[in-house]
Amino acid sequence: MRRIFTRQLFSRSTSGTRQLQTEAPAGIPQALFDLLEPSPLALSVLSGAGRALVSRRPIHQGQRLFQEWPLVCVPALSKQDKICHRCLAALGNDAQSAARPEVQTDGSTHSTHALCFCTPTCYAAAMQEYLPIYLASNLQQLEDECRRTQEHFPLLAAKLICSEALTQHSPAGTSAATSTLLAGQSSPRSSLMQGIDFLSYANTPPPYPEEWVSTYSLLIHGLRTAVSGHHSDRKLSRSPDDDLSHVSASNVVSRGPAPASSEGYVREAAQWALKHADMAWYARALGRFHVNSFRVDAPEGGGSSDSLMAAALAAIAGDQNQRSGSAVYLLASMFNHSCTPNADISFPVCNSQAVFTAARDIEPGEQVCISYINADLPVDVRRQQLQFAYGFDCGCPKCMEDLGTP
Repeated sequence: MRRIFTRQLFSRSTSGTRQLQTEAPAGIPQALFDLLEPSPLALSVLSGAGRALVSRRPIHQGQRLFQEWPLVCVPALSKQDKICHRCLAALGNDAQSAARPEVQTDGSTHSTHALCFCTPTCYAAAMQEYLPIYLASNLQQLEDECRRTQEHFPLLAAKLICSEALTQHSPAGTSAATSTLLAGQSSPRSSLMQGIDFLSYANTPPPYPEEWVSTYSLLIHGLRTAVSGHHSDRKLSRSPDDDLSHVSASNVVSRGPAPASSEGYVREAAQWALKHADMAWYARALGRFHVNSFRVDAPEGGGSSDSLMAAALAAIAGDQNQRSGSAVYLLASMFNHSCTPNADISFPVCNSQAVFTAARDIEPGEQVCISYINADLPVDVRRQQLQFAYGFDCGCPKCMEDLGTP
């Protein structure tokens, strides 16, 4: 795949982690500054590093920097029957999965998988945010292709366009643009499709990679199904322990995307998505997801110390079988990389809510960094991984020391 990366991180001239603050970055959505307001961090532009998060005041080791819900996330395809499709929380060992029977599409038989939600709250929020269009679209072929190639970026794009389309065509009394990711938690999602444009990206001009064109065609096929009204027979699943007394049974395990009265707006929203989600947008989205997606390791055993430790060890080892899913965070995407990070990421609530804490004491004006990779790997392996995945040669202090470069 041809990839021309534009993300600037540490340069070879970097010496230490303190860098000169020059100016506030341009083109950043106001919502990100609002998220930063209660935190000890500020967005800035640093010489040799580009956009960055820096400390506004002394920060002590272990202090929480901020917490953030993702703009969009998807569960690992191998865990669709174990992970909430919306928040990536584990369903528990006794959760039920209502898989659909195999269906015939264009003469081919495709396996089917359920969409699971951990609680009625998550299900109700998903219905406001993206679910009606996602259910109305026949995305099974796209999911199967992503399962075959072990790619998750196309599914992030599919969920994002469904959410944006629903935002543009919410029925009276609802607003996906102002919906919450969980009760009391807001998300900066006023313009989702354009909202990711400020993120660093892998620039892939036309002609686009063949695999991108292929998955885009499957996405468009699914959206056209929603427009035609011949939606898929996907079922919803829940844990048997959930209290569903306040949720209609037809909304918990259903064969349609939404009540009949809202089928019209779902069709209109899908038409809007077909009009606005062209190949150029799809390429821009995947280029940004490639550089800015985070692996989510939410412990399946809850918040016990053993589960948290197991998730941490799996993340360090890069064990893909332990991945809960993938997510894109707007504010967290502003973190630059260092092989000696002064900030850590964790998922203490056991879902996709990411919490960032100080790994050590941080001085005012110091850049705050995370590690994109396993920083315990040998320097040549680290630099090779960073060059391949992010397109830069790491010049952090640890790499310079390991290379013997003054």
